[in-house]
Amino acid sequence: MDEQLAHLPGALLPWYEENRRDLPWRKDKDPYHIWVSEIMLQQTRVEAVKGYYARFLEALPSVQTLADCDEERMNFLMEETGWIQDMLDHHDFYIIDAKVDEIARALGLSDLGMDRDVTELSGGQRTKILLGKLLLEKPDTVC
Repeated sequence: MDEQLAHLPGALLPWYEENRRDLPWRKDKDPYHIWVSEIMLQQTRVEAVKGYYARFLEALPSVQTLADCDEERMNFLMEETGWIQDMLDHHDFYIIDAKVDEIARALGLSDLGMDRDVTELSGGQRTKILLGKLLLEKPDTVC
């Protein structure tokens, strides 16, 4: 196992350089800002944090302003986080991966390889993918 992992950094770093996302907290070296991003990212997905991160730091740009923030102001700032979380929960955001896996297994798509280019698939396999997409978008379609 150690031998298999030994090559990983050499393969992973070039992949990261090519595929990394442009995220605001990666450009910032301020430990407080990095800490805020880490706390937010533990609570929800990257896409939800991207906009809120900047607004939060605008309101509370330092550890001192965070420490001085009264409870009412903090509750106001945290309301948006709660709203984002509620929207994600309401739209089954956190279980979408499980739903995709379930439908892929049921249609035999997992055996094809979920990362294959659609142009490499047969017509029947493409039909299964379209059916899977339909089931994810409108689960009530099939009774």
